Order: sequence, then structure tokens, then C-alpha cells
Amino acid sequence: MQKVLYQVLAIVLLLFVQLDLQAQEKAPVQKLKSITVQEEDFAKANGNKRLESETTYDQAGNVIEEKQYKDGKFDSHEKNEYDKDGNKVKVTEFDESGKILKYTTYQYEKGLKTEKTIYGANHKIKSRKTYQYRFY
Repeated sequence: MQKVLYQVLAIVLLLFVQLDLQAQEKAPVQKLKSITVQEEDFAKANGNKRLESETTYDQAGNVIEEKQYKDGKFDSHEKNEYDKDGNKVKVTEFDESGKILKYTTYQYEKGLKTEKTIYGANHKIKSRKTYQYRFY
């Protein structure tokens, strides 16, 4: 009789452990598509809300577009491109009319940035940085 009681208790305990483990599973994380930030300035008499920034993400969570506003008016606009490994390979900066101001390209080896090149609107190189790594 005592042996049967221990078996029943063991089964009940296993059921509780299983239910507890299922309850602790993480809920699926929602993927963020975009963020819009507004600032409300109460120091000024009207306290109006002003647009501060808009940020858009791809499904991997990378920032693909950013728009910045100053005093509620458009200030800057950038678009980012990524390679299959999630490395940022290009950033393009635009003026308010959508014309390219400049763009920056990045190169990587084994996940490490090896080069950053900045081009002007005329597609001519303005500057280049190279990165060298030393390991133990």
C-alpha cells in the first residue's frame, strides 16, 4: 500500500513539474517594425507635441531607416543596408528633398569591420578608414 502511495505521489509531482515548466516558457517576442518619437515641451506656453524621430526596422531587427526632426521640422534622413550576416554595409544620407548628401560603405572579414569609405553626393571618395585587429 505504501509503495502505491509513493508511486501516485511521484506521478503527481511529475505532473506539477511539467505544468510549471510549461508556464515558464517565454511568450513569443513581437518583432518591432517602427518607432515614432514625439516630444512634448512644457517650457513653452503651448506645450505642443513635436515629432522628434521615426525609425523603421527590418524583420531581423536592424534599423533600415531613420528620420530626425529638429523643433518638429525635418532635419536628416538615413537609410541602412545589411549583408546576409546582419553587418551594416551601407548608410545613405539624404536631404529634405530626397537627394543623396553622402553615403558610407563598410567591408567586413570574419564579422569584423575592415574598411569604412565615405563618398560625396558626386560618388567620389571623401575619406577611408581601415581597421586592423591583433589577437592574442
